[in-house]
This record gives sequence, C-alpha cells and structure tokens, in this order.
Amino acid sequence: MIKLFLILCLLGMSEVKAQEAEAVITEAAVQRVQLPSCQDERLISQVKELLEQYHQEHPVSSLYEKRQRALQLRYITEYEEEKVAGYTAKKNEVVANKLLMTKINQGLADEEIRLCKSINQNAHFKPVYLMMYGDAEGQTQLFVLNFLDNPNEELKTVLK
Repeated sequence: MIKLFLILCLLGMSEVKAQEAEAVITEAAVQRVQLPSCQDERLISQVKELLEQYHQEHPVSSLYEKRQRALQLRYITEYEEEKVAGYTAKKNEVVANKLLMTKINQGLADEEIRLCKSINQNAHFKPVYLMMYGDAEGQTQLFVLNFLDNPNEELKTVLK
C-alpha cells in the first residue's frame, strides 16, 4: 500500500487525494466473493453433475469399472472443510501443489481459498477435494482434485 501511495503522489495527486484513492482501492480489495460452505447443497449438486458429465464423456467398457464409478459417486456426497494454512504434501501431494500454485498465480491468501475433503464412508476410494476461490470478476472458481487417475489432470468449473 505504501508503494501505491507513493505512485499516486508521484503522478501529481495531492497527499489528501492520494489517501482518498488509496482508501477506495483498499476497500475494493477487501470485498471478497462469498464462498459456499462445504455442505452447501448447490455446491454438492454441481460437483455431482460435473463428475457425471466427466463419466459420460469418458465411458468405460467393463462392468466392474462402471460399478466402481457408480459407487464412487455415491460415496462423495458429503464434504468437510480442511484448513488451507499449513497444508503440506504429507496430507496429499496433488492438493498441496495445487494450493501452492493457486496462491502464487492468483495472489491469494489462505483465507481467500476454501478446501473441502470428501467424507468417505468407504475406505476403498481415495478422498476427493474441492478447492474454491473468488476471481476478479466475482465468480467462484471450483476445482475438483484427486478425482482423476492422472494427478496432472483436474476438473474445473465456475460455480453457478
């Protein structure tokens, strides 16, 4: 903020006008997108639709794989919030890497990101993570992590 203040002063603004401009910019930066809770039904519904769409676009042939997919969708309907601050690769390397890259590339603080982990009722399936943050347009970006077999792939959508 000090750099912004100095730039505004150098552009010929008086100190009072520079302080007013800084206050407006600071106030705009504080306004954040309200992220849904991990138990939000609208969120869970949209995630389920996204996963079903992925399954339709990537069909499998064996009956076993079809059953696995159906069971997986059944068991990822509940989520709990995970703390973003201090999240390490010991918990999940894919999620930790995505969090780090998002913080760096989007310039976000821990408080501006919500991370949800599926509550698996079946230990056979790996947990699915939802990562959300608000973008500059006021939309909520949603990433589904740890769902696909390839860790470099992710499902992404804008929350409606």
